[in-house]
Amino acid sequence: MVNGPNDFLRVMPDAGSFAIWSIAPSGNPGSNEYTFTHTATNTAIIASRGILVSTNGPGDSFTISPAGEGTFTIQVPNQDKVWTVFTGSSDSTVFLQAETGEIQSRWKFVRVD
Repeated sequence: MVNGPNDFLRVMPDAGSFAIWSIAPSGNPGSNEYTFTHTATNTAIIASRGILVSTNGPGDSFTISPAGEGTFTIQVPNQDKVWTVFTGSSDSTVFLQAETGEIQSRWKFVRVD
């Protein structure tokens, strides 16, 4: 969820339309790199100082890799930094952390038509 540009990317229960993102290929064809655009605010995601932040400008590219059981990791290309949420709070900032194989770094994608 983001509320507009320069906001931290956060995970919240029942965020409704604020939880909908479009994912588009970026980089060279076949590179497995994607950008994320928030559909409600039309902002993209960039990595900044170990967290994810929304921007009105172009978004950073991220790779998406299967992690088993219908989940995926979202990673900064060529770096050991994956999108990670530390649970225990209803409003959790998404950090970039080293891959540990923990559930906090697993994401599910649900198609919304």
